[in-house]
Amino acid sequence: MTIPQRIIVIGVPTSGKSTLSKRLSFILGIPHIEIDQFRWDSQWNALPVDPVREALKQQLALNNAWVFDGNIDTPFGEEARQTADLIIWLDLSLPVLYWRFVKRAFQRTVLKQKGINENRESLRFLFLNKNSHLYHLARIQATHRKRYPIILAQLQQANPALHLVHLHTPKEASGWLTTFYANSQQR
Repeated sequence: MTIPQRIIVIGVPTSGKSTLSKRLSFILGIPHIEIDQFRWDSQWNALPVDPVREALKQQLALNNAWVFDGNIDTPFGEEARQTADLIIWLDLSLPVLYWRFVKRAFQRTVLKQKGINENRESLRFLFLNKNSHLYHLARIQATHRKRYPIILAQLQQANPALHLVHLHTPKEASGWLTTFYANSQQR
């Protein structure tokens, strides 16, 4: 397999999309394009769809190679999924996702680490907000597990050269990245 140059990393919140994407971007020396940087303002308000989609489209067009961090079942992933040569699905278990959510909440509320676009988060926002990912992780994961196999099969049918990687644990993702890195250094 040639080293992919247009990679999409998908998964639910806290699955590790950004972490894996940043590592792939570093290994390959190509840009990391993160949907959330375009999607949210500094107060966690969603920005209008059309300008976000256009900004993402421009970013993809500016670069022949990229790592795209975000989900493909939204209008924002449309352009990337048409040209990707590798899609990595991080499909972790709910206990792992919940643990990561709590860990991220601690880092962002107690340790005051900033989120996307310098966003600040509060315990109230993370745990008591009706839109909190904590309340929606199981639903989002169930939706992805139902829809992604169909979407991915359609994408692969349209583009037989598209490679798909489906990872289920952090250890599996780490092992895959180690192998990917070794293979990328041999070329």
